[in-house]
Amino acid sequence: MRALIVAMLLLGCSPVGPPVAPYDAARDTPDDVRRDAPRDVPRDVPIETNPEWTVPPAVPERCTVERASHPERLPALTWEACGAGCTRSDLGTTWEAIDAWVVDGRTYFELLSREFGRGDTDALAPAEGPVIDAWRYPITGVAPACPMFWYEVAEARAAAFVVFLGDDDSRIIENQFWTFDLATGPSYGPADITLEPPMVGNGRNTQEYVVSPVLEAFRIGYGSVVVSHGGTLQQIFPSNGFDLGLVGDHLTFLDAGDAHALVQWTPERGLETLHDPADPLGYLRRDGTTLAWARLMDFVGSRATRAELWTADAVRDPALFAPRLVNDRIEPDGVLGGGVYAWQVNSAVGTEAHLIDLDTGRHRVLPSPPGTWCDTLYVSREEVGLACGEPAGHRWIYQIEPDVQATDAPAP
Repeated sequence: MRALIVAMLLLGCSPVGPPVAPYDAARDTPDDVRRDAPRDVPRDVPIETNPEWTVPPAVPERCTVERASHPERLPALTWEACGAGCTRSDLGTTWEAIDAWVVDGRTYFELLSREFGRGDTDALAPAEGPVIDAWRYPITGVAPACPMFWYEVAEARAAAFVVFLGDDDSRIIENQFWTFDLATGPSYGPADITLEPPMVGNGRNTQEYVVSPVLEAFRIGYGSVVVSHGGTLQQIFPSNGFDLGLVGDHLTFLDAGDAHALVQWTPERGLETLHDPADPLGYLRRDGTTLAWARLMDFVGSRATRAELWTADAVRDPALFAPRLVNDRIEPDGVLGGGVYAWQVNSAVGTEAHLIDLDTGRHRVLPSPPGTWCDTLYVSREEVGLACGEPAGHRWIYQIEPDVQATDAPAP
C-alpha cells in the first residue's frame, strides 16, 4: 500500500477526504501565511482540541510542511467488537491506515488523512492511547507543498521522514529525518539526519528507510544503500539493493542485480552474501531474527508465474545461514510477523488473507469482512491486522484472531 501512496503523492494525484483540523490560512496575506497559519485556529475550536501546527526548524522557505506540537489532542483510536475474535476501529471517511508495527507487544498505526486541494496529514497512533506524532502539508495557494512523508518504527524507535522538493517540484533538494523514542515521544528541534545532493537529487530519492537504536539505513534512487552509523553517512552498496531489514546494527537486503543474492552488512564484517541461488529472489521480509522471502520461478518474459516461500534465521555468520523451503506456491509481496507469513488475495467477490506458519507450514485462509476490500497490515500467531474499506470510502482497522475466524486452506 505504501508504494501506491508514494506514487500518488509524487505524481500529484488529488486525494480526497475532510480536513483533520480546520485552518484559515486562505484568509491570510501571502506575507504571513507560512509562519502564521500554524498558529491560527477558528474561534469555535476549543483550545484542547487544537494540535497547534507549527513549522519545524530548518524547513526550506518554499515548503509548507507543519508538525503538531500537541499530537495528543488529535482523536485517538477507539475500538468496538465485531463478532467472535474480532475488534475494529471505525476511521470513517477521514482517515485510512497505511502501515502498522508491533513493538514490545504494542501495535502502532500510520494513519493518513486527505483533503482534496488542501493537503495531507500523516499521524502515528498506538492502538491504545493518544496520538504520538503528526505532520501535515496544507496547500494554501501561496507556497508549494512538500508532498511526501512517512513513518518507520522498530525496536522502540520511530522516525518521521519528509522529502523537500526543488523549485520545479521535480528536483529533490533534501530528505530530512526526525527520530525519537516511542516511550518519550518526539523532540521538536531540527532534523536528526539530512540527505542532500548529490546523494539525493533529480531522480534520486529515499525509497526505503529502516531504523534501530544504533543504526539507520536508506535505499536511495535505483537501489543505492546508505547507512548512518555513529553520525556518519556511508554508502555500502552502489545500486540494485532493496527490501531492507534491520535489527540493531545487522542490516539485510536483496541484491537485485546480476547476483540476485540475499546479502547482509554489519559494521564489523562489512558487506557479505548470505544466499545466492540460481533463481531470482524477491519480497524479503524480516521480523526480529526471522527472514522470509520469495524465490521467483517459471518466468514468462519478465514476469514470474510461480513463487516459493523460503525462510531462515538471520545469523551474522554466513557459514551458519540455513535456508529452507516452507511452501512451493504462494502469492509474493506479503508481511511477516510472529513466525507467520501473510499475503492478500483479491477477487471479484472480495479479499482474503492467506497465513502460513513458517515452523509448521500450516496454511490458513482468513476472509475479509463482507463488503470490504482489505490489505494486511501486520500478522502474528494470535492476531491479524487488516486495513479495510468499502467502495463508498468508509474505512476501518480490523484486528482478527485467526484461531477463531481462519480456516485451513484447501489442498492445491
